[in-house]
Amino acid sequence: MLKVYTFICLVCNQQFTDREPKRKYCSPKCAHIGKTVSITKICKYCNSSFVCKDPNRKFCSPKCSNRFNQPITKKVTLICEWCGKQFEEWECHHSRFCSHKCTSSFAARQPKLKNRNPLNYNPKPCPICGKIFTGVRKFCSEICENENQAIQKIGKNNPNWVGGNNTFYYGANWDRQKRQAKKRDNYTCQKCGYEFGGNRFLDVHHIIPFRLFDNYKLANKLDNLITLCRTCHIQTELETRKINQT
Repeated sequence: MLKVYTFICLVCNQQFTDREPKRKYCSPKCAHIGKTVSITKICKYCNSSFVCKDPNRKFCSPKCSNRFNQPITKKVTLICEWCGKQFEEWECHHSRFCSHKCTSSFAARQPKLKNRNPLNYNPKPCPICGKIFTGVRKFCSEICENENQAIQKIGKNNPNWVGGNNTFYYGANWDRQKRQAKKRDNYTCQKCGYEFGGNRFLDVHHIIPFRLFDNYKLANKLDNLITLCRTCHIQTELETRKINQT
C-alpha cells in the first residue's frame, strides 16, 4: 500500500494529501500563483524588504546569507611575520601575513623536505657506471636505473624463467635453417595461414624447445622447426609453458 503524505499549500494555506513525498501547492492554480506572483519579504539578516517569487527565501542576497551563517567575529590588528607591517583582518581567519607576496617569500626561505637530510646529498658513486653524483636517487641517471633492472631480471630472476639456456644464440647454422624453414613453409604461418607482407611478421619456432638440447644442430633440424606468425608464436610459447608447468 502506498504511503499518503499531508501538506499545507503555500498559497492558500489549506491542508491537502498526496502520494508524492514533496508537494508545495494543492492545485495547478495555486502552483501558477506561487510561481508567478511576487511576494514581499523581510531579510533575516539586514531587515530590509525585498521582492521574490520563492516563498522559502529568507535573505535578500547571497552576501546576507553568508554573513548570517558565518560565526560572529570582528576585525583585529595583526603584525605580519615576514615584513613586520600592521594589518587588519578578520579574527576567524588566523592570518600570519599581510599579503600573498609575504606568504610566498616566507615559504621560499623554508627548508625543503629533501634538504632536511644532508646525507642524501653527499657525493656517491653510481652502482652501474661508477660516476660520482649527488642527490637522493640510487643511480646517476634513468639509463643506469633501467640497466640495473635488466640485470636483476636475467636468468632465474626473470618471472618468465623456465630453465635451460638463458641466451638467444641458437648456434652457427640458425640463420640458414631459419631461411630454409620459411621457404619450405612457403612463407606462410602454419597455424592461421597468414602470409608474409602484412603487419605481423613471421617467426620460426622450435617444436621441441631449444633449451632441452645439448647440441644445437639437433635442435635446429628442419623437422623441429615450424613457421608461425608473431601472434601464433606467442600463443604457442604460452601453451608450451603451461604444459611444462603441469
